[in-house]
Amino acid sequence: MKFAFCGDQSVPEWFLSQLNLLSNLSFVKLRKIAGLYMSHLASPTDPSFMEQILEVLVSSEFTENESRTIVAMIDFILANSAKNDIEQDTLMKELIDLGIPKENCQSICKILEQNHDKIRASLKEKVLRVNSFESVGFKQWHVLSSSTRGMG
Repeated sequence: MKFAFCGDQSVPEWFLSQLNLLSNLSFVKLRKIAGLYMSHLASPTDPSFMEQILEVLVSSEFTENESRTIVAMIDFILANSAKNDIEQDTLMKELIDLGIPKENCQSICKILEQNHDKIRASLKEKVLRVNSFESVGFKQWHVLSSSTRGMG
């Protein structure tokens, strides 16, 4: 089955195999974790966000590994939904189709709605980079390319 938030592709197997983690998470904890995740996007150099998330989840009897998986799943949903510019209603329907509880789906959709532009800006910062060949001038490139033509 194809999902719009996955770019009209199938949901990755790693995500499907861990859906029970999102299902066992209360929507209150999900909101708190997603809020910490959003503050991390605002200042990605602050490493304390993961420690705070681990504190929240370990108190709910999730292991550290499960906690990191939950963060990866939230990141996957929010980042792909923003990247693919998914409507809130579409995301809600698709998450419910995956078996995530309605309250959790509503929390995720609300977070996406409130932070859509922040997430997209963060994604753009990570994707768009200065071309590493910019420092190589045209003249240098022309010399390099013309010297290699004669070899052959």
